Amino acid sequence: MNFLQRLYSFYVLFLTALLLGCTPTDSNHWVSMQRNYRIPIEVQTEPHSGYAKPVEVPVNLTRSLSDVNIEGTVDPTSVYLVETDSLGAVIDEQVPAQFDPADGFTAYDNAAGTLLFLLKHQLSKSETRYYHLYFGEQGKMYDAPAVTPLIRISSDVEFRGQQSIALRNQLATYFYHKMGAGFAGLIDTAGHDWISYQPGGGSAGEYRGIPNLVYPEGHFHPGSETSSSVIEDSGPIRITISSVTSDSLWRCTWSVYPDFATMTLTKAGGNYWFLYEGTPGGALEENQDYLVLSDGTRRPLSESWAEDVPAPEWLYFADGTADRSLVIIHHKDDTELDQYWPMEGNMTVFGLGREHPCCDQYLSQVPAQFTIGLVESREYSEITEFVQMIRQEPDVKLGRMELRSEVEWGRVHLLQY
Repeated sequence: MNFLQRLYSFYVLFLTALLLGCTPTDSNHWVSMQRNYRIPIEVQTEPHSGYAKPVEVPVNLTRSLSDVNIEGTVDPTSVYLVETDSLGAVIDEQVPAQFDPADGFTAYDNAAGTLLFLLKHQLSKSETRYYHLYFGEQGKMYDAPAVTPLIRISSDVEFRGQQSIALRNQLATYFYHKMGAGFAGLIDTAGHDWISYQPGGGSAGEYRGIPNLVYPEGHFHPGSETSSSVIEDSGPIRITISSVTSDSLWRCTWSVYPDFATMTLTKAGGNYWFLYEGTPGGALEENQDYLVLSDGTRRPLSESWAEDVPAPEWLYFADGTADRSLVIIHHKDDTELDQYWPMEGNMTVFGLGREHPCCDQYLSQVPAQFTIGLVESREYSEITEFVQMIRQEPDVKLGRMELRSEVEWGRVHLLQY
Protein backbone atom coordinates (compact mmCIF):
# COMPACT_ATOMS: atom_id res chain seq x y z
CA MET A 1 0.00 0.00 0.00
CA ASN A 2 1.55 3.27 -1.11
CA PHE A 3 1.41 6.59 0.77
CA LEU A 4 -1.72 7.92 -1.02
CA GLN A 5 -3.59 4.70 -0.40
CA ARG A 6 -2.67 4.81 3.31
CA LEU A 7 -3.75 8.44 3.53
CA TYR A 8 -7.08 7.63 1.88
CA SER A 9 -7.66 4.65 4.22
CA PHE A 10 -7.00 6.83 7.27
CA TYR A 11 -9.40 9.47 5.92
CA VAL A 12 -12.19 6.90 5.49
CA LEU A 13 -11.66 5.44 8.96
CA PHE A 14 -11.55 8.87 10.56
CA LEU A 15 -14.87 9.86 8.93
CA THR A 16 -16.40 6.56 10.00
CA ALA A 17 -15.36 7.20 13.61
CA LEU A 18 -16.86 10.68 13.51
CA LEU A 19 -20.15 9.32 12.17
CA LEU A 20 -20.25 6.84 15.03
CA GLY A 21 -19.72 9.59 17.56
CA CYS A 22 -16.19 8.36 18.25
CA THR A 23 -12.86 10.09 17.96
CA PRO A 24 -9.37 8.59 18.06
CA THR A 25 -8.95 9.32 21.79
CA ASP A 26 -9.22 7.40 25.02
CA SER A 27 -12.95 8.24 25.13
CA ASN A 28 -13.46 4.91 23.34
CA HIS A 29 -12.11 2.97 26.30
CA TRP A 30 -14.94 1.07 28.03
CA VAL A 31 -14.25 0.79 31.76
CA SER A 32 -16.88 -1.77 32.84
CA MET A 33 -17.27 -4.72 30.46
CA GLN A 34 -20.28 -5.96 32.49
CA ARG A 35 -22.31 -2.86 31.60
CA ASN A 36 -23.44 -2.24 28.03
CA TYR A 37 -24.47 1.42 28.28
CA ARG A 38 -23.05 4.71 29.45
CA ILE A 39 -24.06 8.39 29.48
CA PRO A 40 -21.46 11.21 29.37
CA ILE A 41 -21.94 13.92 32.00
CA GLU A 42 -20.38 17.39 32.15
CA VAL A 43 -20.44 19.52 35.30
CA GLN A 44 -19.49 23.19 35.25
CA THR A 45 -18.88 24.50 38.74
CA GLU A 46 -17.31 27.34 40.68
CA PRO A 47 -14.38 26.77 43.10
CA HIS A 48 -15.37 25.44 46.51
CA SER A 49 -12.07 24.96 48.34
CA GLY A 50 -11.53 21.48 49.82
CA TYR A 51 -15.19 20.69 50.47
CA ALA A 52 -16.81 17.80 48.62
CA LYS A 53 -19.72 19.27 46.68
CA PRO A 54 -22.77 16.99 46.30
CA VAL A 55 -24.23 17.08 42.79
CA GLU A 56 -27.74 15.82 42.02
CA VAL A 57 -28.74 14.77 38.51
CA PRO A 58 -32.26 13.55 37.61
CA VAL A 59 -32.01 10.51 35.34
CA ASN A 60 -34.39 8.03 33.72
CA LEU A 61 -32.25 5.15 32.53
CA THR A 62 -35.15 3.09 31.21
CA ARG A 63 -36.16 5.98 28.99
CA SER A 64 -32.58 6.22 27.76
CA LEU A 65 -32.93 2.69 26.41
CA SER A 66 -36.36 3.19 24.90
CA ASP A 67 -35.22 6.38 23.16
CA VAL A 68 -32.89 4.26 21.01
CA ASN A 69 -35.42 1.41 20.61
CA ILE A 70 -33.70 -1.01 22.96
CA GLU A 71 -36.01 -3.37 24.84
CA GLY A 72 -34.70 -4.15 28.28
CA THR A 73 -35.03 -3.48 31.98
CA VAL A 74 -32.30 -1.54 33.73
CA ASP A 75 -30.83 -2.96 36.91
CA PRO A 76 -30.48 0.01 39.33
CA THR A 77 -27.69 -1.79 41.19
CA SER A 78 -25.59 -1.61 38.03
CA VAL A 79 -25.18 2.19 38.20
CA TYR A 80 -21.46 3.02 38.24
CA LEU A 81 -19.78 6.41 37.82
CA VAL A 82 -16.21 7.21 36.76
CA GLU A 83 -14.50 10.57 36.26
CA THR A 84 -12.51 11.29 33.12
CA ASP A 85 -10.56 14.13 31.60
CA SER A 86 -11.88 16.14 28.66
CA LEU A 87 -10.60 13.50 26.21
CA GLY A 88 -12.22 10.60 28.04
CA ALA A 89 -9.16 9.20 29.84
CA VAL A 90 -10.23 7.81 33.21
CA ILE A 91 -8.82 9.69 36.21
CA ASP A 92 -11.00 8.23 39.01
CA GLU A 93 -12.77 4.86 38.95
CA GLN A 94 -14.17 5.20 42.50
CA VAL A 95 -16.33 8.34 42.47
CA PRO A 96 -18.54 8.44 45.60
CA ALA A 97 -22.03 8.07 44.12
CA GLN A 98 -25.46 6.60 44.72
CA PHE A 99 -28.73 6.19 42.84
CA ASP A 100 -31.92 7.07 44.75
CA PRO A 101 -35.08 5.78 43.02
CA ALA A 102 -37.98 8.14 42.44
CA ASP A 103 -41.30 7.64 44.22
CA GLY A 104 -43.19 4.77 42.64
CA PHE A 105 -39.99 3.23 41.30
CA THR A 106 -39.94 -0.47 40.50
CA ALA A 107 -36.84 -2.25 39.31
CA TYR A 108 -38.71 -3.78 36.38
CA ASP A 109 -40.32 -0.86 34.61
CA ASN A 110 -38.96 2.51 35.65
CA ALA A 111 -35.29 3.11 36.48
CA ALA A 112 -35.94 6.78 37.21
CA GLY A 113 -34.53 8.74 40.09
CA THR A 114 -31.59 10.86 41.18
CA LEU A 115 -27.91 10.22 40.59
CA LEU A 116 -26.00 11.78 43.47
CA PHE A 117 -22.22 12.10 43.49
CA LEU A 118 -19.42 14.14 45.04
CA LEU A 119 -16.93 16.45 43.36
CA LYS A 120 -14.06 15.12 45.42
CA HIS A 121 -11.05 17.15 44.40
CA GLN A 122 -10.21 20.64 45.54
CA LEU A 123 -10.97 23.29 42.93
CA SER A 124 -8.99 26.51 42.64
CA LYS A 125 -10.92 27.99 39.73
CA SER A 126 -14.08 27.58 37.67
CA GLU A 127 -13.80 24.48 35.54
CA THR A 128 -15.64 21.69 33.78
CA ARG A 129 -15.58 18.13 35.15
CA TYR A 130 -16.30 15.06 33.01
CA TYR A 131 -17.90 11.75 33.94
CA HIS A 132 -19.24 8.54 32.42
CA LEU A 133 -22.33 6.95 33.99
CA TYR A 134 -22.31 3.20 33.25
CA PHE A 135 -25.34 0.92 33.69
CA GLY A 136 -26.68 -2.42 32.52
CA GLU A 137 -29.76 -4.61 32.23
CA GLN A 138 -31.46 -6.97 34.62
CA GLY A 139 -30.33 -10.59 34.66
CA LYS A 140 -26.58 -10.09 35.01
CA MET A 141 -24.19 -9.97 37.96
CA TYR A 142 -22.45 -6.64 38.54
CA ASP A 143 -19.38 -5.90 40.63
CA ALA A 144 -20.32 -3.17 43.10
CA PRO A 145 -18.12 -0.04 43.05
CA ALA A 146 -15.73 0.04 46.02
CA VAL A 147 -17.06 3.27 47.52
CA THR A 148 -16.33 3.83 51.21
CA PRO A 149 -19.47 5.14 52.98
CA LEU A 150 -18.95 8.74 54.09
CA ILE A 151 -22.02 8.68 56.32
CA ARG A 152 -23.25 5.82 58.49
CA ILE A 153 -26.60 5.20 60.12
CA SER A 154 -28.03 3.36 63.12
CA SER A 155 -31.78 3.34 62.66
CA ASP A 156 -33.02 2.46 66.13
CA VAL A 157 -31.04 3.78 69.11
CA GLU A 158 -32.17 5.15 72.45
CA PHE A 159 -31.03 8.73 72.92
CA ARG A 160 -32.10 10.93 75.79
CA GLY A 161 -35.56 9.59 76.30
CA GLN A 162 -36.67 8.63 72.78
CA GLN A 163 -36.01 6.14 70.00
CA SER A 164 -33.72 7.89 67.56
CA ILE A 165 -31.81 7.69 64.31
CA ALA A 166 -28.05 8.17 64.70
CA LEU A 167 -26.21 9.55 61.66
CA ARG A 168 -22.43 9.86 61.66
CA ASN A 169 -20.74 11.89 58.95
CA GLN A 170 -17.15 13.10 58.68
CA LEU A 171 -17.46 15.90 61.26
CA ALA A 172 -20.24 15.00 63.69
CA THR A 173 -22.83 12.53 64.92
CA TYR A 174 -26.46 13.64 64.64
CA PHE A 175 -29.21 12.15 66.83
CA TYR A 176 -32.73 12.57 65.44
CA HIS A 177 -35.76 11.85 67.62
CA LYS A 178 -38.25 9.83 65.58
CA MET A 179 -41.43 11.09 67.25
CA GLY A 180 -39.99 14.52 68.00
CA ALA A 181 -38.77 14.93 64.39
CA GLY A 182 -35.91 17.12 65.59
CA PHE A 183 -32.24 16.83 66.45
CA ALA A 184 -31.56 16.21 70.12
CA GLY A 185 -27.79 15.86 69.78
CA LEU A 186 -25.03 17.14 67.50
CA ILE A 187 -21.77 15.74 68.83
CA ASP A 188 -18.47 16.85 67.31
CA THR A 189 -15.30 14.81 66.92
CA ALA A 190 -14.09 15.96 70.34
CA GLY A 191 -17.24 14.60 72.00
CA HIS A 192 -18.91 17.97 72.63
CA ASP A 193 -22.66 18.26 72.08
CA TRP A 194 -23.76 21.46 70.35
CA ILE A 195 -27.43 20.86 71.24
CA SER A 196 -27.44 18.91 74.54
CA TYR A 197 -31.15 18.16 74.71
CA GLN A 198 -32.32 16.18 77.73
CA PRO A 199 -35.76 15.62 79.29
CA GLY A 200 -36.73 18.21 81.92
CA GLY A 201 -34.76 21.18 83.11
CA GLY A 202 -36.25 23.89 80.88
CA SER A 203 -33.41 25.85 79.27
CA ALA A 204 -30.97 23.38 80.84
CA GLY A 205 -32.43 20.53 78.80
CA GLU A 206 -35.91 20.17 77.34
CA TYR A 207 -36.07 23.51 75.51
CA ARG A 208 -33.06 22.66 73.39
CA GLY A 209 -33.07 21.31 69.85
CA ILE A 210 -33.03 21.93 66.09
CA PRO A 211 -35.25 23.06 64.30
CA ASN A 212 -37.98 23.45 67.01
CA LEU A 213 -40.12 24.64 64.14
CA VAL A 214 -43.71 25.02 65.37
CA TYR A 215 -45.03 26.81 68.46
CA PRO A 216 -47.02 26.15 70.63
CA GLU A 217 -47.77 22.66 69.23
CA GLY A 218 -44.15 21.64 69.61
CA HIS A 219 -43.83 19.95 66.21
CA PHE A 220 -40.34 19.10 64.92
CA HIS A 221 -38.84 19.46 68.40
CA PRO A 222 -36.89 16.72 70.23
CA GLY A 223 -38.85 15.24 73.09
CA SER A 224 -42.17 15.86 71.36
CA GLU A 225 -44.39 12.90 70.48
CA THR A 226 -46.42 14.50 67.68
CA SER A 227 -44.65 13.08 64.59
CA SER A 228 -43.45 9.92 62.91
CA SER A 229 -40.24 9.52 60.91
CA VAL A 230 -38.99 7.03 58.31
CA ILE A 231 -35.73 6.59 56.40
CA GLU A 232 -36.50 7.26 52.74
CA ASP A 233 -33.08 6.67 51.15
CA SER A 234 -29.78 5.42 52.50
CA GLY A 235 -26.49 5.42 50.64
CA PRO A 236 -22.78 6.09 51.06
CA ILE A 237 -23.06 9.88 50.64
CA ARG A 238 -26.62 10.80 51.63
CA ILE A 239 -29.27 9.57 54.03
CA THR A 240 -32.77 11.04 53.80
CA ILE A 241 -35.33 11.05 56.62
CA SER A 242 -38.97 12.02 56.14
CA SER A 243 -41.15 13.23 59.02
CA VAL A 244 -44.86 14.07 59.21
CA THR A 245 -46.99 15.26 62.11
CA SER A 246 -49.85 13.13 63.42
CA ASP A 247 -52.37 15.70 62.13
CA SER A 248 -50.71 15.54 58.65
CA LEU A 249 -50.45 19.34 58.52
CA TRP A 250 -46.65 19.51 58.62
CA ARG A 251 -44.10 17.52 56.64
CA CYS A 252 -40.33 17.78 56.16
CA THR A 253 -37.32 15.82 54.96
CA TRP A 254 -33.75 15.93 56.27
CA SER A 255 -30.92 15.02 53.89
CA VAL A 256 -27.67 14.32 55.74
CA TYR A 257 -24.44 14.54 53.71
CA PRO A 258 -20.74 14.05 54.60
CA ASP A 259 -20.35 17.71 55.69
CA PHE A 260 -23.84 19.04 56.49
CA ALA A 261 -27.58 18.36 56.79
CA THR A 262 -30.37 20.11 54.87
CA MET A 263 -34.03 20.31 55.88
CA THR A 264 -36.71 20.80 53.22
CA LEU A 265 -40.09 21.84 54.59
CA THR A 266 -42.65 20.52 52.10
CA LYS A 267 -45.90 21.18 53.96
CA ALA A 268 -46.82 23.73 56.64
CA GLY A 269 -50.02 24.17 58.62
CA GLY A 270 -49.27 27.81 59.41
CA ASN A 271 -46.40 30.20 60.13
CA TYR A 272 -43.19 28.86 61.61
CA TRP A 273 -39.64 29.70 62.65
CA PHE A 274 -36.30 27.84 62.46
CA LEU A 275 -34.45 27.71 65.78
CA TYR A 276 -31.08 26.79 67.16
CA GLU A 277 -31.45 26.30 70.89
CA GLY A 278 -28.33 24.69 72.21
CA THR A 279 -24.81 24.76 73.55
CA PRO A 280 -21.95 25.85 71.23
CA GLY A 281 -18.95 23.61 71.83
CA GLY A 282 -20.85 21.73 74.57
CA ALA A 283 -21.74 24.69 76.83
CA LEU A 284 -22.88 28.29 76.44
CA GLU A 285 -19.92 30.47 77.43
CA GLU A 286 -21.28 33.94 76.81
CA ASN A 287 -18.00 35.83 77.15
CA GLN A 288 -15.96 33.46 74.96
CA ASP A 289 -18.36 32.12 72.33
CA TYR A 290 -19.58 34.39 69.57
CA LEU A 291 -21.57 34.47 66.33
CA VAL A 292 -20.73 35.94 62.94
CA LEU A 293 -23.30 37.18 60.43
CA SER A 294 -23.04 36.74 56.68
CA ASP A 295 -21.64 40.27 56.24
CA GLY A 296 -18.79 39.52 58.68
CA THR A 297 -20.30 41.27 61.72
CA ARG A 298 -19.14 39.54 64.91
CA ARG A 299 -21.11 39.58 68.15
CA PRO A 300 -20.52 37.95 71.55
CA LEU A 301 -23.15 35.48 72.70
CA SER A 302 -23.80 37.68 75.71
CA GLU A 303 -25.41 40.28 73.41
CA SER A 304 -29.13 40.07 72.53
CA TRP A 305 -30.37 41.45 69.21
CA ALA A 306 -33.33 41.40 66.83
CA GLU A 307 -32.96 42.24 63.11
CA ASP A 308 -33.06 40.64 59.68
CA VAL A 309 -29.89 38.62 59.04
CA PRO A 310 -28.14 40.28 56.04
CA ALA A 311 -28.46 38.64 52.63
CA PRO A 312 -27.50 35.99 51.81
CA GLU A 313 -29.18 34.75 54.98
CA TRP A 314 -26.67 32.74 57.00
CA LEU A 315 -24.52 32.97 60.12
CA TYR A 316 -22.36 30.80 62.33
CA PHE A 317 -21.83 30.15 66.03
CA ALA A 318 -18.17 29.77 67.02
CA ASP A 319 -16.77 27.99 70.04
CA GLY A 320 -14.43 30.47 71.70
CA THR A 321 -11.97 27.79 72.83
CA ALA A 322 -11.94 25.37 69.89
CA ASP A 323 -11.42 25.86 66.16
CA ARG A 324 -14.95 24.81 65.26
CA SER A 325 -18.27 26.44 64.26
CA LEU A 326 -21.91 25.61 63.62
CA VAL A 327 -23.21 27.11 60.37
CA ILE A 328 -26.91 27.85 59.83
CA ILE A 329 -28.20 28.73 56.35
CA HIS A 330 -31.61 29.87 55.15
CA HIS A 331 -31.54 29.13 51.43
CA LYS A 332 -34.12 31.78 50.55
CA ASP A 333 -33.41 35.32 51.72
CA ASP A 334 -36.27 37.29 53.25
CA THR A 335 -36.92 40.57 55.08
CA GLU A 336 -38.45 39.01 58.20
CA LEU A 337 -37.16 39.63 61.71
CA ASP A 338 -34.57 37.22 63.12
CA GLN A 339 -33.32 37.28 66.70
CA TYR A 340 -30.85 35.95 69.27
CA TRP A 341 -30.51 36.02 73.03
CA PRO A 342 -28.80 33.87 75.71
CA MET A 343 -31.36 32.13 77.92
CA GLU A 344 -30.59 31.88 81.64
CA GLY A 345 -26.92 31.24 80.93
CA ASN A 346 -27.86 27.78 79.68
CA MET A 347 -28.44 27.90 75.94
CA THR A 348 -28.63 29.96 72.79
CA VAL A 349 -32.01 31.11 71.53
CA PHE A 350 -31.56 31.94 67.87
CA GLY A 351 -34.52 32.10 65.53
CA LEU A 352 -34.90 32.73 61.83
CA GLY A 353 -38.30 34.42 61.56
CA ARG A 354 -38.88 34.86 65.29
CA GLU A 355 -39.97 37.83 67.37
CA HIS A 356 -37.80 38.87 70.30
CA PRO A 357 -38.33 37.81 72.99
CA CYS A 358 -41.36 35.66 72.08
CA CYS A 359 -43.39 34.33 70.28
CA ASP A 360 -44.60 35.51 66.87
CA GLN A 361 -43.55 33.35 63.91
CA TYR A 362 -42.88 35.12 60.64
CA LEU A 363 -41.86 32.43 58.12
CA SER A 364 -44.51 31.02 55.80
CA GLN A 365 -42.78 29.90 52.58
CA VAL A 366 -43.26 26.31 51.39
CA PRO A 367 -41.17 24.65 50.18
CA ALA A 368 -38.30 26.08 52.21
CA GLN A 369 -34.76 24.88 52.85
CA PHE A 370 -32.40 25.28 55.80
CA THR A 371 -28.93 23.79 56.30
CA ILE A 372 -26.85 23.14 59.40
CA GLY A 373 -23.27 21.89 59.52
CA LEU A 374 -20.19 21.83 61.72
CA VAL A 375 -17.02 23.27 60.18
CA GLU A 376 -13.52 22.77 61.55
CA SER A 377 -12.77 26.49 61.50
CA ARG A 378 -13.79 29.85 62.96
CA GLU A 379 -12.40 31.88 60.07
CA TYR A 380 -14.97 33.95 58.21
CA SER A 381 -13.27 33.42 54.83
CA GLU A 382 -13.23 29.63 55.17
CA ILE A 383 -16.82 29.43 56.32
CA THR A 384 -17.89 31.71 53.48
CA GLU A 385 -16.40 29.17 51.05
CA PHE A 386 -18.32 26.40 52.83
CA VAL A 387 -21.59 28.31 52.47
CA GLN A 388 -20.91 29.12 48.82
CA MET A 389 -20.30 25.44 48.12
CA ILE A 390 -23.67 24.52 49.60
CA ARG A 391 -25.56 27.31 47.82
CA GLN A 392 -24.01 26.64 44.40
CA GLU A 393 -26.11 25.03 41.69
CA PRO A 394 -23.66 23.49 39.19
CA ASP A 395 -24.57 23.40 35.51
CA VAL A 396 -24.98 19.73 34.59
CA LYS A 397 -25.32 18.42 31.03
CA LEU A 398 -26.13 14.86 30.03
CA GLY A 399 -24.77 13.59 26.72
CA ARG A 400 -26.16 11.04 24.28
CA MET A 401 -26.29 7.49 25.60
CA GLU A 402 -23.50 5.32 24.15
CA LEU A 403 -23.54 1.57 23.51
CA ARG A 404 -20.48 -0.53 24.25
CA SER A 405 -20.70 -2.23 20.86
CA GLU A 406 -20.71 1.03 18.90
CA VAL A 407 -17.83 2.52 20.89
CA GLU A 408 -15.68 -0.60 20.68
CA TRP A 409 -16.38 -0.99 16.96
CA GLY A 410 -14.96 2.45 16.31
CA ARG A 411 -11.98 1.74 18.55
CA VAL A 412 -11.17 -1.60 16.92
CA HIS A 413 -11.10 -0.14 13.42
CA LEU A 414 -8.90 2.74 14.46
CA LEU A 415 -6.45 0.42 16.16
CA GLN A 416 -6.36 -1.89 13.13
CA TYR A 417 -5.13 0.93 10.96
